[in-house]
Amino acid sequence: MSAGTTGTGSLNSTSSGGAYNFANGVNASSTERGVGFLTTGTATGPGYLFMQLQNNTGTIITDLSISFDYEKYRSGSRAFDLTFQVSTDGSSFGSGIAAGNQSYTADAANTTVYNPPTTISKTVTLTGVNIANGPITISGGCMHPIPAPPIPMRKPLA
Repeated sequence: MSAGTTGTGSLNSTSSGGAYNFANGVNASSTERGVGFLTTGTATGPGYLFMQLQNNTGTIITDLSISFDYEKYRSGSRAFDLTFQVSTDGSSFGSGIAAGNQSYTADAANTTVYNPPTTISKTVTLTGVNIANGPITISGGCMHPIPAPPIPMRKPLA
């Protein structure tokens, strides 16, 4: 699904829950996009976003900094946590890296669309990772309703 913060096709208090391609502005014309999730009474999560990085430097990477933004496009009456996890093999994930995690408390209602979306910037520094040439899979923004359910095993992107 996709929705913007203004105009035709914008988020509202009755928008369906699920995975979204969010637009900062009018959905049909905005080039500033963000992938994410919208929870509702029936769509509660968890939701997962993955990215895979490739080390093509020819040397081992021992330290890596990753900077990104969490954006909130609409108020929501459900609290949720976003957990930043890393795997160097695509199947074993840790419990989360605190510097990349974000918690949101429940709002009073689902009626406020943020235009522009609220933004929280994060930087995660991975030290001593020893990444040889090859992939590293990052699971960023794993969304869990509170209380969080057990974290299932994830598979890397092909």
